Amino acid sequence: MAALCFSLLLLTSSANSFYYPRVPPRDFQRGDPLDVKVNKLSSENTRLRYNYYDLRYCQPPQIKNNAETLLETLWELIRGDHIQNSMYTFNMMEEQPCTILCALDLDAKYANDFKEKIADEYRVNLILDNLPVVVRRNYAGSKEVKYFIYNHLSFRVMFHKHLANDSAQIVGFEVTPYSINHKYKEFPHLTTCYKHTNETFLRNAIPQEVDARKKIIFTYDVSFMESDIKWESRWDHLPKNGQSKTSITKTAMMNVAWP
Repeated sequence: MAALCFSLLLLTSSANSFYYPRVPPRDFQRGDPLDVKVNKLSSENTRLRYNYYDLRYCQPPQIKNNAETLLETLWELIRGDHIQNSMYTFNMMEEQPCTILCALDLDAKYANDFKEKIADEYRVNLILDNLPVVVRRNYAGSKEVKYFIYNHLSFRVMFHKHLANDSAQIVGFEVTPYSINHKYKEFPHLTTCYKHTNETFLRNAIPQEVDARKKIIFTYDVSFMESDIKWESRWDHLPKNGQSKTSITKTAMMNVAWP
């Protein structure tokens, strides 16, 4: 019997889409603000590309297009990218536990928009300091016919430290995505996401289904790790051919095979 299987809307990366060879390295001090940028929604199954905010994601008060340098703007035009700011913000070398990004109520239109993009295997692209995010998890297939969304992102930023002046450069940007049906007794005090949340809990969380009249609470956390990788070689440590190795096709969280 034929059965449809659906995937979570996942984050992925393409190194060539974001590599600006003449952009100089940036030095960060502890506590300096770091802003994550968002790019287009892309799929290998369709030629259509969408802006990140074409879907009902958490939006900053003012959406700005990327215009830091002329070079970046030209590369955006060449690659067909559309880089914009996001609400994901944190500070250099400062751990950040579970943080609520926003809470959104889905109506039928917004729910259908998400379902259509999930069915077409669209992927989200994120960038930090011109470095694309790399997804760190693989999933196996299932015959469960449901739509779910990653609504909790666990970021990890790798940095290379300069002993001379205590500054650091970003050399890696990873994310582990989770789908969590967040619970609370009184919002915004969540019972499913708090300071001492650990990976074991996240792995076993009830996933967040996409459907009309459902509230989705988006959350994230951030950790930092010192690395021996130097800035000039950070691109050498991305997955080969610029693509993450994470497979998201035909996936359902009800029957997940964890690595």
